[in-house]
Amino acid sequence: MIVVSSLFSFKSDTIKITWNELAKIDYFEKEISEYEIMYIPIISDKIKKLNKKTLKISGFVIPVDDNVYALSKNKYSSCFFCGKAGPESVIGLTFKGKIPLFKTDDFITVIGEFKVNDKNPDDWVYSMIKVIIVK
Repeated sequence: MIVVSSLFSFKSDTIKITWNELAKIDYFEKEISEYEIMYIPIISDKIKKLNKKTLKISGFVIPVDDNVYALSKNKYSSCFFCGKAGPESVIGLTFKGKIPLFKTDDFITVIGEFKVNDKNPDDWVYSMIKVIIVK
């Protein structure tokens, strides 16, 4: 059951972002000893300027682990983890407060602080922290 937060007032400076905007990303190959070759993201300055801003986006919930969820542009059957999309089509989620219970492919809208990562290959390219569900 998804519980929509009623204990927040979202900032007037909340920015609505689309998956098409997040998809504007390129990659370059880099040798990293633990992985041999990795594809490192080249994130546009426009998206980098959104780092640490409060964003709003909708997508499909993808359970990754017991307490780890991602928001995906696509349903599970065609998401990044199945090899049918790129890492720019998912956002790692860290919820504010108790983690809600989700079913795979629940469609939700969230607000949270956006994080951009073009350095750490062991983390999401995009993530959101202090996430609350608004729909």
